[in-house]
Amino acid sequence: MKRFIAAVIVCIFSLEFLVSAVFATEKYSLKMRFPEGKYTLQVESKVSVKMLHGEAEHQNVNGSKQIETIKVNAGSVDAEGNQKVIMNLSRIQLEADSVLGKMKYDSDRPSDIPSEIPGDMGIPFKMMGKTVGLELEILFDKDGNISKIEGLEKFIEKQSKDISEQEKIMLKEILDESAFVKSVAFDKEVLPKKSVSVGESWENTDNLELPVLGNTAIQITNTLKSVEKENDMDTATIHSHMQTNLEDLQEMDTGMIKMMLSDVEIKSDTTTKVEVETGLVTFITSKMEQKMKMDLGEGSSVVMQNIFESKTTVTRDKDE
Repeated sequence: MKRFIAAVIVCIFSLEFLVSAVFATEKYSLKMRFPEGKYTLQVESKVSVKMLHGEAEHQNVNGSKQIETIKVNAGSVDAEGNQKVIMNLSRIQLEADSVLGKMKYDSDRPSDIPSEIPGDMGIPFKMMGKTVGLELEILFDKDGNISKIEGLEKFIEKQSKDISEQEKIMLKEILDESAFVKSVAFDKEVLPKKSVSVGESWENTDNLELPVLGNTAIQITNTLKSVEKENDMDTATIHSHMQTNLEDLQEMDTGMIKMMLSDVEIKSDTTTKVEVETGLVTFITSKMEQKMKMDLGEGSSVVMQNIFESKTTVTRDKDE
């Protein structure tokens, strides 16, 4: 009997060990970095604006779509942990839909700068075309943070030789705000500060530059949704959610009119995929909705809804 009891106890402990091993929660330490090699990065962004006057809704009062194709050449990491990455904007495609009609531009077909674009409306398309060929040399430190960017000022100087002062100002504004310049470093704030398990959540605060509202501090909740094989690599999927209401009245001055903003609602959902071993970000998709009431005075108001969508894909070039 004693032998039987001992055998049962051994079996129980063995079973507990087996169960704990099977259901052990694996922890993942996540990072973002370009492994040495060549890549193609494509950034697609969309903006749409809707207006609501009372019960009437005017769909797509304004809308635009932009696709930037970027070639990336990432060097090796040196002994101090620094890495040089060269990015080149190779193509840009634009679509705009407004009260003036629909307009398109593709830098691969520069002769298509539409002659039907009225007056000064063609200038932004012309200036966007001049951003193609921009090459930036970025130096990342051992923590993956940008320590130096070179190439922007020289490129602006080169492209500004044969254009007007108005066009020079617009070109600089476009380059400063372009998805290309902003994409030299991915948003590392979505990463956890420590190792996490699938299903675990963490929070971070980010400063978002929101149209109309300017710089606004927002709290974001991130969750590691899964770690699965993609292209033979363990790939982590992170979901980030943000939602906030700004109850305080905000004054907006357009230079032509002043108005009060109220009932401001902002929400955003982002999905980020990153390879666990290499730190390569392979995919990001994001949608942000911004809704606000605009008091125009004399009892007149309008509700404006802005929707911002973006998708970034990173692929290894075939010769890698």
